[in-house]
Amino acid sequence: MLDQASETAVLSLLKLQEQGLIMWPMDLELQLPSAVEGAESLAAWLGREVRWQGGDQLIQFGRDGTGSLYCLWSYSDLKGPPPVVFLGSEGELDHVAESAEHFVRYLGAGFDFGFGGWYVIGNLTPAEAQRRRQLQAEIEQCYGRLEVQPDQLDQQQLAGPHPCFASWVEAVKATSL
Repeated sequence: MLDQASETAVLSLLKLQEQGLIMWPMDLELQLPSAVEGAESLAAWLGREVRWQGGDQLIQFGRDGTGSLYCLWSYSDLKGPPPVVFLGSEGELDHVAESAEHFVRYLGAGFDFGFGGWYVIGNLTPAEAQRRRQLQAEIEQCYGRLEVQPDQLDQQQLAGPHPCFASWVEAVKATSL
């Protein structure tokens, strides 16, 4: 079950995508949150079926063009909204944001997670730059301006109070079926 704040944040991103504000060159395709797709994607990513621990699940809500996944990670001891995690097509496992709200705010501030850096408006076409500014304005209107630059945060800060996602995936891999 998805908490209200996470659901609201993801649905707001879907609305922005429908409005054409989240599109290439931003390599992010959003979908309705799905624990079923999250489980199937993790199984495919690991190359075998997954045996979930009590209450653990990945709720997939996005992907990029390479097949990398963006998921909300709900785990048994979770207190508060789940963090956003990334399962990369090349085997990367990262915390992306402490919550879906943080993820939205980072996008609004100009961070492209798939690209791994900041958009530079001057490098975009005029139409892309206009969409980028409009996306930022829409997100800041709902969530406020981001005070910290995500590229200055390390994995521990991005994880916030959550445990290490990579360690959790390793434990799931080690669990026998």
